Amino acid sequence: MSGIKSLLNYVPTHIFVLYAAGVIFQFYANFIFPIEILLAIALLCLAGLKWKRFYLYFFCSLVFCIGVISMQTRRTALKGLQLEKQFYVFVIDAVLKANASTNSYYAVVENNQASSIKENILLRVQKDSLTNAFSIGDRILSYSKLSFIPTKINPYDFDYKSYSARKNIYRQV
Repeated sequence: MSGIKSLLNYVPTHIFVLYAAGVIFQFYANFIFPIEILLAIALLCLAGLKWKRFYLYFFCSLVFCIGVISMQTRRTALKGLQLEKQFYVFVIDAVLKANASTNSYYAVVENNQASSIKENILLRVQKDSLTNAFSIGDRILSYSKLSFIPTKINPYDFDYKSYSARKNIYRQV
């Protein structure tokens, strides 16, 4: 029982619980939380350093608000993931092993009409007799549709979607 009490007195536990509560609150409530309120709470925390109780309450509120804002920014970023065709500028980040029909690359979406967030993608270019392989740093302008990397179909196949997710790559062209 004393192990649980010592865990409850551990400050990172408080931070984790309050942050998780903020994320869960934002997930279910979908509350629009202006950044100005967070800044006001942070200033009040700094101003209230003399009063320990005041500081504690506002520190807890600040951690909760950070959880809310992190979920809010994630939702905002996901709204920018348009699935229709549009113009993209891709910058080649890494050259992958080619197969018989395609050359594969990791690329960064540099210019996206819907979102200003930089996103890593898997870029596959069909081989033909006219194109040369791209190299790192090349910029490609494309009118295309980004799609999510498909999940594995057979149970014992290599899960490329999970492998790519560990490299922060979720979509492909």
